[in-house]
Amino acid sequence: AHKVTGPVYAFKPDRSGTLAPVLTFSASPTTITSGQSTTLSWSASDATSCTASDSWSGTKATSGNQAVSPAATSTYTLTCTGPGGTTTQSTMVIVTAATDTIAPVVSITSPSVGATVFNTTTVTASASDNIEVVGVQFKLDSTALGIEDTTSPYSVSWDTKTAANGAHTLTATARDVAGNVATDSVGVTVSNSVDSTPGQIDIPTGVFMAVQLPYRGQGIGYNKHVTLAWNPLDGRLYSVGGDFGGLAHEQSYRQDMFSLSIKDKWDDKTNPAAGWRLEQPYCRTDGTIQPKHPDFVGWTWDNKRNVFWMVPGTMEIASDNCAGETGSRASDPLFLAYHVMTFDPVTKKWTNQTSDTGPNVAETWKSHYDNESDSLIRFGWDGGLGAVANIYSIPTKTWSKFGLGVNALGKDIRVNKEGSDTDSEKKQIYTVDGCSGRLHRYSIATKKIADLGPVPGGSISGCTTTNDAYVAWDSIHKVLFFWRLDTSTLHVYEPANSTWQNISTVTSPGGLTPSVRHAFVFDPGQNVLVMVGSTDTSNNNMYLFRYAPGVGVPITPPVPSIILSASQTSVDAGSMVTLTWSTTDASSCTAAGAWTGTKTISGSQTGNPASTSTYTLTCTGAGGSVNKSVTITVNAPSIAGDINGDKKVDILDVVMVASYFGKTTFDSKADAAPPFGIIDIFDVMVVVVNWSP
Repeated sequence: AHKVTGPVYAFKPDRSGTLAPVLTFSASPTTITSGQSTTLSWSASDATSCTASDSWSGTKATSGNQAVSPAATSTYTLTCTGPGGTTTQSTMVIVTAATDTIAPVVSITSPSVGATVFNTTTVTASASDNIEVVGVQFKLDSTALGIEDTTSPYSVSWDTKTAANGAHTLTATARDVAGNVATDSVGVTVSNSVDSTPGQIDIPTGVFMAVQLPYRGQGIGYNKHVTLAWNPLDGRLYSVGGDFGGLAHEQSYRQDMFSLSIKDKWDDKTNPAAGWRLEQPYCRTDGTIQPKHPDFVGWTWDNKRNVFWMVPGTMEIASDNCAGETGSRASDPLFLAYHVMTFDPVTKKWTNQTSDTGPNVAETWKSHYDNESDSLIRFGWDGGLGAVANIYSIPTKTWSKFGLGVNALGKDIRVNKEGSDTDSEKKQIYTVDGCSGRLHRYSIATKKIADLGPVPGGSISGCTTTNDAYVAWDSIHKVLFFWRLDTSTLHVYEPANSTWQNISTVTSPGGLTPSVRHAFVFDPGQNVLVMVGSTDTSNNNMYLFRYAPGVGVPITPPVPSIILSASQTSVDAGSMVTLTWSTTDASSCTAAGAWTGTKTISGSQTGNPASTSTYTLTCTGAGGSVNKSVTITVNAPSIAGDINGDKKVDILDVVMVASYFGKTTFDSKADAAPPFGIIDIFDVMVVVVNWSP
C-alpha cells in the first residue's frame, strides 16, 4: 500500500461546446375528438433557441407548454439549437370526428307548392348543416331524378314529359358528413300539351301562362285601350291606339306602334322585351302622315290589300305633341284626326282613305273587315234607332247604317263599346252586351242580330255600357272566348251546340290571376288566346291560354316584288347606262343574263353595254322568288360620211352634202364635222376621206 501525501485534484471535462441540445417534446393527449384541444410540452438542455414548424410556427422558449386545437390529424415539429448543434423532434396529434347527430335543414325553393309544371323545369333546393352538407338527392314519386347534387346551389333539370299528366310529389333529401338526412317535399301538377304541332309554342292546355310585360319603350307595357290584330303575313300581333305614352311620355297619348311575336316572346320568356318590335315611333321623322292620337279605334286586317284598317273611334288630346302637331282634335298636315286610314306593315306607312268617319263615330270601339263584301263593319249607338251597324263600302267610300232592334227581352242592345270578334268562315260577328249580360251574333249577310241568351253570370257588375266584356273567336276550334271583367273569369261558348264551358283554372302557375284591359285577341298561328292587362306592380303580366291542341293557321308571307329600270333602254355604242332596282319582302337578290353575281336588295349599277343586252334580277324572300328583266338596245355605230344612212359612203352622200353646202342647219346628218351649225368644206372632207364606192 502506498500512502498518498499532498493535495488531490479531480478533472471534470467541459462538454458545453461540443454536444447538441437534448430535447424532450410530446403532446398530451395524443388523440383528441374534433373540437377538443391538446397540450404540447417540451424541454431542451444545452439549447439557446427553439423554432416551431409544420402545424405550428414561430420562435419558442427552450421549454414550455402550448395548447392547440387542430381540426384534423396534425404533426407538430420543434427544432432547438445550441453551441453543440441542432436537435429536432416531432409529435403527432390524431383528431377523430365528433359524433354528429344533428340533421341538415333542406327546403325545395322551386317549384312552389301546388304549382303546375310542363316541358322542362328546374327543381331547386337550399340546404345547410351544422358541419357540412355532402349532397342533395332529388326524387319524383320516390324515383331518383338524376344523381345526387354535391354542389350548392342544389338543383336538377326535370323533363316533365317523362311523367304522366296529373299530381306528383317532388322530394329533396339532404345528407351531411355524419350520414344524417332530412327531406322536404312539394306537390305539383304536371300539365303537358299533347300537341306537337311544328312552329307552335309548346304550352299546356287549359292553363293560363303568365309572361312579363315589357318596360316602357320596349313594347306595350301600359295597355289601357290598346287594340291588337294579327297579321297573317308575318304571324305578329300589331298594336294601335290607347291612352299611354311612348318612349318617354307616359299616358300622354303619344302612342308608339309595336308588334309582338308570341313565339319569340315564349322562347325567351324571362326577357321582358323579347318578341316586341317597334314599328313606328309616334313622332315620325320621315315626313309622312299618321293618325293623330288614336284612343278607342277599330283595328282590323284586310286580306285583299294586306293592310290594317284603322277606323275611329275616339281620338284624344295629348299633354305634349310632336313638331308640327297642334294640341287640338283638328287635323294637322301630317297628323290626321278622325280619318279612316290604312297601315302597310311592310312599308310601315299610313295612307289616308277618307275623312268621312261615318255616323256614330264617337260611339264605337271594334271594327271588322269582310272580304266578300269588301266592307268594314262596326257597331254604334244612334239616338233614334238605338243599336246600329255602321257599314263602310271600301270601293264606293260610302257609309250605310242599319238598326239592330232590341234583345229577346225587348230591351235596348248596348254593344257599341263592347268587345266583338268575327267568325270569318260563317260571316258572323259575336258580341256581348255587358249590362244585360247577353250574347249576340250579327249576320254580315242579312245585317240582322240574334240574341243567343244570357252569358254565364248574367249582367256584369258595375257595368257602364262600355268596356265591360271581351270576346275573341278561336278560328281553330270554332269556339268563342268570353272574359268577364268583374270576376276575372274565362268562359267558352260552343256555337255548334249552343252551350257554355266555364274554365275552372283561373290562375296561372305561381298563383297569379289573369288581368285583361282591352287587348284580348286570339293568335291563330300559335293557337293561343292572348290577354294583356294594364301595367301594375302586383301583376305586370300578359297571359297566354290554349283551349285545345290544334293545327294553327299557317303564316303566308307575301311574294317579293321588284322594280327594275334603266336610265335609257336604247343607246348608241359606248354610251353609259344606269340600272336601278328596289324590292319589297326580299332578303337576297342574284343577277343573271348580261350581269352576274349577288346584288343588294336595292341599289344601282352603271355600265356601257357593247351590244343589245338583257339584264335579269331574281330576288328571294320568305314568300318565294320573283324575277324581273330589262333589255338595253345598243344601236350600231354610225359610219363617218354616211350622210343618207345607207351604211356606205358614195356619190349619193356627195350629192347630199353638196345640196346643203353653205346652209345653216342644226339637224342634218350632212353637218358631220365642226364647226357645227353650217355645212362647209369640213363636212365635204368627211365624205371624201371616207369615200368607199
